[in-house]
This record gives sequence, C-alpha cells and structure tokens, in this order.
Amino acid sequence: MPVPVPWAAARLAQDGGQLIVAYITGNGVPVDRADVKYDPSHLTLTLSRMGASTGGKTARFTHCLELALSEDARGKILVDGATGERATAKPPREHPMPEPREQLVPREHHRRD
Repeated sequence: MPVPVPWAAARLAQDGGQLIVAYITGNGVPVDRADVKYDPSHLTLTLSRMGASTGGKTARFTHCLELALSEDARGKILVDGATGERATAKPPREHPMPEPREQLVPREHHRRD
C-alpha cells in the first residue's frame, strides 16, 4: 500500500507544464509514485512510496523531483495530498530549491466541473 510522503516546497515552471518538488525523508529512499489530481481550481500532488515509512527523525535527506504535467497548471492552487496543506502555507525554504535529480511520470486524474 502506498505511504504518502509530504513535500516541503514546489515550483511551477513558467510554461505551467512542469513541477519541481522538494521533499525530505529520514532514510534517503526516494518516492516511487506521484499522483496528480486536477480540478477546475486546484492541483493536488500526492507523493508516496510503497510500504515504506519516511524514516527516523535524526537524519534528513532532501530530494528534488521533476514532474512533467499534461495540463497547464498556472493559476491553480497547489495542494499537498499527504497533508492537505496549500503550497502557500508551507514554511519558506531556508535554502534555494536544489536542482531536480529525480524524475517521475505522474499518474494523473482529471475532474471537470
């Protein structure tokens, strides 16, 4: 069963078709799944790993992931599917977002109203 992993920050590319996401784990193991749910005003991104917890609280590994989106996400409210938190409510990053070293093809779900 997928275990949700909260993300720390996200940046949308200028063309609205790519999302760069930073997340932190306690054991260095990257996520293996990204679910993107579109609705008319929101884009909800849920990162997850199969059957693995996020690890201990002493070690912190920052990961950076690049996702190609099939739909322009400019103007949508970005929400963390693991926490329900809006990207704008996330605390500001202490350091610049690292360059992405991981890529995933998201599983996309579209809801039209």
